Amino acid sequence: MLRAAITRVETVSPVLNVLSALILTVPLDRGGAAVEIEAVDPQTGRQLAALTQGYFAPLSDLKARFSKLAPAEIAVRKAAADFVPLLHSASDAGKKTALR
Repeated sequence: MLRAAITRVETVSPVLNVLSALILTVPLDRGGAAVEIEAVDPQTGRQLAALTQGYFAPLSDLKARFSKLAPAEIAVRKAAADFVPLLHSASDAGKKTALR
């Protein structure tokens, strides 16, 4: 069983970033999100893998500065990508245990 929750979202103000980019040459407002993901064995209830991650887009990521939810979307995608290796590790550990 897989459980996931977005526990925090920081949106971006595209208008503020356009203005700050015009005045300061840098968009200042940056957003992001905090995500929790957990994989649980449905038969035993044992936790197989877990990830709690907060991610705020760096200033160098300009594409995330001009869309209200773009940084949060990037954060969710990053959390999902970072969770995959944890699942593979849990799966590999389970296979080794089953072989013993």
